[in-house]
Amino acid sequence: MALLFPTIGCQLAFASLAIPMTATTRTPLPLAGRTALVTGAGSGFGRAISQRFAQDGARVGLAELSTEAAEESRRLIEADGGEALVIPTDVTDYAAMQAAVQAVTDRWGRLDIMVNNAGITIREAFLDLTVDAFDKVMAANLTGVFHGVRAAGLRMKEQGGGVIINMSSIRANVGGFIHTSYCASKGGVRMLTKAAAVELGPYGVRVCAIGPGVAETPLTESLLANQGALDDQLARVPMGRLGQPEDISEVAAFLASDDAAYVSGATLYVDGGEMTH
Repeated sequence: MALLFPTIGCQLAFASLAIPMTATTRTPLPLAGRTALVTGAGSGFGRAISQRFAQDGARVGLAELSTEAAEESRRLIEADGGEALVIPTDVTDYAAMQAAVQAVTDRWGRLDIMVNNAGITIREAFLDLTVDAFDKVMAANLTGVFHGVRAAGLRMKEQGGGVIINMSSIRANVGGFIHTSYCASKGGVRMLTKAAAVELGPYGVRVCAIGPGVAETPLTESLLANQGALDDQLARVPMGRLGQPEDISEVAAFLASDDAAYVSGATLYVDGGEMTH
């Protein structure tokens, strides 16, 4: 049986589906109008996260020990149409972290997103690891994160909310040869994230963490230059490749956005499946 449709009815039906994309119907950038502060923003994960936040509409404070590296990140962001502010910062100094938070709020009026990414590693066998070397890693990777969470948390409590993202690692869960201090520091970050989420949640502040696997960054460059070490690492990853800074920035952008509005206290592992072993 043939079905007959009035010509005018068809025209109206199809016309109703043709919705023009105008300024009022475009999807806004997910971080439009928000401000972020990223530590260790001069390279690796920190640079990739800063660039991604800017692409998503945020204005970004680049907290970095190396001003030269931060300036290069700023140049890349501004060349792409974003807005960034270089803030020389030593995360092991709480007063410097307070100053970085203040610099962002002085410039843009508030702080919506804090990313505690700065970190170091010292690769020594356990019995060769000195107390000074252990303390140096803990100061940057754990105490530095505490400084960022506290300074940002106080500001976000005053303004009624925000998001704090800490950089942990799969080494928070899986021990590694010659990685004693790094494993200890990242395990501390994982639990600091949980504890801070409990206390800051009532103020509208979400606290999350990202746990990367091994990725190609300046922090791993010397290790992965060894072909044997590279082959061993790839053999442990079901996806058969190393992580990239952009893999981490994608997850950071999600956690910073309203799509993750009910995510707090969690660590999201981005490791190509390595922890399935």
